[in-house]
Amino acid sequence: MTPPVNRSAISPVTGQIHLLSGNEVAITISPDEPVFAGHYPGFPIFPGMCVVEVVHRGALLTAPAEAGETVIFEGECVVRGELVFTVSKMVVAYRPAEQLRAATGGHDH
Repeated sequence: MTPPVNRSAISPVTGQIHLLSGNEVAITISPDEPVFAGHYPGFPIFPGMCVVEVVHRGALLTAPAEAGETVIFEGECVVRGELVFTVSKMVVAYRPAEQLRAATGGHDH
């Protein structure tokens, strides 16, 4: 069996996610985030892949212990009280790619 990966060690986002309630999390994105350095200097934009990373980490933090290897997440991103986007469905699965392909009939989704 492969040892678990410390996913926070490979994240491009340094901000810490905080559990607010059983199913609600918050993260403060600092202007000093390393991802801003080359992502449009003078007009910093938080990269889309980092948004996905933060949603992913929030899903893992709020997943019940019995969720196992697969977590299905739905949620909203709210910034300063305003809805920015919704996530209608995000599936987080930690299994070898071969197993995931076999489970989906060999298709990458």
